[in-house]
Amino acid sequence: MRSSVNDIAEKVRDARKTNRGQLVAVRYGREDAASAAVLTYRHQAGLLTGEPEYLDPLKEDAPEGWYVTGYPWYLIKTPEHMAFLEAYQKRYSDYPRISSVVGYATIKALAAGMAKAGSTNTEALIKAFEGLELMSPSGKLTFRALDHQSTLGLYVGRTALQGDKGVMTSYDYLDGAKLQPSDADVRKRRPAEAQ
Repeated sequence: MRSSVNDIAEKVRDARKTNRGQLVAVRYGREDAASAAVLTYRHQAGLLTGEPEYLDPLKEDAPEGWYVTGYPWYLIKTPEHMAFLEAYQKRYSDYPRISSVVGYATIKALAAGMAKAGSTNTEALIKAFEGLELMSPSGKLTFRALDHQSTLGLYVGRTALQGDKGVMTSYDYLDGAKLQPSDADVRKRRPAEAQ
């Protein structure tokens, strides 16, 4: 069943008033952005909930004090991110969303892969991506040679309200390389021809 931002916000307000159990909803899309913020009311954690795409539509109904994955663009002060942020704001007169970062990193990775391969030939690209390293707005990322998985990480932090807007007030960047299964686990789970 499709719910609007207002429907979900009303359910959150109702749950807060009555202290009922849990609300669980994970959906994608602009109209359903609020439902991503309603993962677990009592446990106060949410996947994606700290991303501007999901926090912004909630306004004053954004969750407070939740542990979330997200994208606190206004807190990240690394040189790579600042260069990306400044260029993005200059070009679009707006702040980036997580999809902006992922899209940018994807295009940068494709360009680096094609440059290393010297071609757009599929087999040459597969070989080129083995161990490919590049810089992204989130820092260095690598494509593991074994399975071509990117080590792009994620931001984890807490939410709060500032005025009538939900924000992340802190974050830790978790390097994707530290979250992936070991090479031994990958070899056990993947057929040899896929490695």
